[in-house]
Amino acid sequence: MKKRLVPALTALTMALCAAGCGDTSTIDKIIDSSSPSAEDQLVDELAKQAEAQAETGLAPQTKASASLPDVTDIDASNGEFDVDLTELDSNMTYAMVYDMMVNPDNYEGKLVKARGTFAHTEENGNHYFAVLIADATACCSQGLEFKLKNADSLTFPDDYPEEGTELIITGTFGSYKEDRYTYIELADAAMEKAE
Repeated sequence: MKKRLVPALTALTMALCAAGCGDTSTIDKIIDSSSPSAEDQLVDELAKQAEAQAETGLAPQTKASASLPDVTDIDASNGEFDVDLTELDSNMTYAMVYDMMVNPDNYEGKLVKARGTFAHTEENGNHYFAVLIADATACCSQGLEFKLKNADSLTFPDDYPEEGTELIITGTFGSYKEDRYTYIELADAAMEKAE
């Protein structure tokens, strides 16, 4: 039964993520290349919870069904930045980045400061850069893509840090279209190594 349950749970999880988050394929590739075991851990956890449900008849408490904090009433400004994710705890930061992905219009044009792990991917000759922001248990990550202010004069990897470097990124929240999809990013960004 477990062999049939894991693929079913994987398909359900992927369907829920796709329906709730829109197209996150670029960030998903960055996350996949940075932490390949995170999906396996989630699938294993969902399988364990489904087995527990079958044994006890109780509904499992999954990460997918657990409610995230309501971020609509949070004032994350600090006077200099409209949204300063570096001042929030890890759960609230993760929830706020998720909200940015789901409700990008609420953040359009806002000056954002974020801390995360540097990641990179390349697709069709285009380079994409992001900071990965983990939740409190570090099992799940949200990626926040950025484009540096002077990106046209920079080359990868020479002018960028090593992947996995902890960075602080500041930039203006916005979106761009590529093919038929809309992506979010911090534009005109500046980066510095976190201490």
